Amino acid sequence: MTILPESEDHFHQLSQTGAYEWSYFDGLSDDGEWGFVAIWFRGVPMSPWYSAAADRALRRGEALDPLRHCAFNFSLYHRGRRIYFALHERGGETFRTDYRTADVSFGGNTLYANAIPAGGTFYALSVDTEFPRQASRVVGEIAIRSERQDLSPLLQHQPAPGIASEGHFWIPAALAGSFTANLGFWRIARGTRRISFSGRAYHDRNFGTAPLHHLPGNWLWGRVHSGNRTFVYFDVARGFPKHRFQRALMLEQGKITAASSNLETAQIAPTKKAWGIDHAGVLEGGGDGLEFAIAPRWRVDAGPFYHRSIQSISVRQPGAQPLQGLGIGEVLRPSRLGIGWIRPFIKFRAKKSQ
Repeated sequence: MTILPESEDHFHQLSQTGAYEWSYFDGLSDDGEWGFVAIWFRGVPMSPWYSAAADRALRRGEALDPLRHCAFNFSLYHRGRRIYFALHERGGETFRTDYRTADVSFGGNTLYANAIPAGGTFYALSVDTEFPRQASRVVGEIAIRSERQDLSPLLQHQPAPGIASEGHFWIPAALAGSFTANLGFWRIARGTRRISFSGRAYHDRNFGTAPLHHLPGNWLWGRVHSGNRTFVYFDVARGFPKHRFQRALMLEQGKITAASSNLETAQIAPTKKAWGIDHAGVLEGGGDGLEFAIAPRWRVDAGPFYHRSIQSISVRQPGAQPLQGLGIGEVLRPSRLGIGWIRPFIKFRAKKSQ
């Protein structure tokens, strides 16, 4: 995997069969009560329809335009459980972007990004999840402010050319933002509930020129904010040295104070699942002076190929106070999307219209 600068925080005109791209935002309230995740997709790597169509096209030597499979995903969390989920996939007729800025829309779900004069970026998210066959709906606004960040030390340490040529890219666009959310949550027979909360936010982008489900091993990622500090970890293809990508970052007021690209990690007592991936136990690791322990506190989303959790994260760094707090983390095993019998289980949750 190759890390790209913030200037690449825009959708790319990828045309390769199986190519994918997503723009990801999340936020947790300061009191830990509320959280959200919002994702725009062009080429949906988690889609059973797209992964199957890509494999079929590759076998036949045909082309498949990623623009035929676009989506928006929104999740809302309260007190450690998911109270709303929407993932709707359609063709490119409802997807709009200029391929130069982070701006994007899918139906009534839009993102506008503007530079802050003093440095940094302001993101305005407008959410309206009125999709077919939905018994509930979220409508509202989320404002995210990301101050200037300096990731130049991170960009100086790129993977070897052989790994970079695999065509998977990460853009850590806004690792330590703040947000305010004002949402209306409507449910049949319950009416609309107004919800307002604020806290710390995170934004990054991933894209690839090859199918994500062809990547072996696990994809582990997570972040936590505490005061002016932010910790982010990323471990891709764990157990497969040829494809390994690792980063652990500590930032303070937008500047990297410690970083490691050579982690030693161990999962302690993961819970085995017969039909899905293992639910992680405590993940302990460290490298280059950073030591961390990550434990799922609430599992807020789970499926046959991934799970997302609110995590308790503690980090130690020489010469600094320990960092402790609640964050968001994911475990993804992309290769399971290439298994035919798993795809129908994913279809139960995703919605698709032609």
